[in-house]
Amino acid sequence: MQHSEYRTEFARKYVAEGQQEGRQEGWQEGRQEGRQEGRQEGRQGAAIELARAKLGDLTAQEEAAVTRVTEPERLTALILALGLARDAQEARAALSLHTGAPR
Repeated sequence: MQHSEYRTEFARKYVAEGQQEGRQEGWQEGRQEGRQEGRQEGRQGAAIELARAKLGDLTAQEEAAVTRVTEPERLTALILALGLARDAQEARAALSLHTGAPR
């Protein structure tokens, strides 16, 4: 009887440790995903605001095209291209090139 109690305690200890490790890993992964989503939303917001500054109002289609871009590199390229645009025509071309939005 004593031997089976020991095994139960042993099992409980390692099951509890495994659960704790799983929770910790899940928490860390969730934090990382949250950060990535936050960065993506920040870049998308920056691109939309910069496009509005260069073009005035954006169409719903243009705004939706920006929010469909999720790759950090593409969003950064869009922001840079919009920032370097000297006029509305160049800004609209940049928006079209980097998002696929119609001109």
